[in-house]
Amino acid sequence: MKPTPLAKRIKELEKQLDQVDGNIRSLSKTMERTRTGGAIKLAPLVDPSVDDRPLADPVIVPAPKPVARRPRDERFVDYLSTSIGGPTVPLRHERSIQRNKAILTIALVLLLLFWLLHRLFL
Repeated sequence: MKPTPLAKRIKELEKQLDQVDGNIRSLSKTMERTRTGGAIKLAPLVDPSVDDRPLADPVIVPAPKPVARRPRDERFVDYLSTSIGGPTVPLRHERSIQRNKAILTIALVLLLLFWLLHRLFL
């Protein structure tokens, strides 16, 4: 029975794996020798007889189609990110709270401005 190309490639990879294991062992022995002051002899890291072919033909995968974002998505994400730390409140309620705070702030600034003008000119 003739070996399949996949079986041949598996054997080649096993040879490369054995070679890498041997290189790791020799490197660890070399490191031990350098610690003890022995001579250093490094084995070749790559066997030139084994080629680096890919395992199989590359498969071309089509790129995913971009998803159209709706403009409301960003507001929804902002809404969700603001409600992570606290209780969730409807968006229209938050808007009314912001509007009321702005009105109160403007009213206080105007009151302070009138009081300062009154104190300066009277």
